[in-house]
Amino acid sequence: METKGVILYTFKDQKKVVLCCSDKCEIHPVEMDISHHIPENTHKAVFYLERITEGCYLLESSLHPSMFLAFEPDPNNQTLNKVILRHKEHDDVDETCYVTMS
Repeated sequence: METKGVILYTFKDQKKVVLCCSDKCEIHPVEMDISHHIPENTHKAVFYLERITEGCYLLESSLHPSMFLAFEPDPNNQTLNKVILRHKEHDDVDETCYVTMS
């Protein structure tokens, strides 16, 4: 399947905050300037976006192969989900790793 390298970010106090992977396979926000080219195939801020079906995608960490963005309930607030990295083989079905975009 075709994959594209993507970076997920938002703005906080007019600064870009990027979703990044740590060496411990954890997700954390990092204030980062992403206006430059990232020449590496692996980077803490780069995820590979893979289309599963129309509007459904997987986001695989470029830094940690077979680790995908997933969602799990926040133990402090069950109405919220938090973003984590979860190990998954490509042929495994794990709906917590599916990201819906329209």
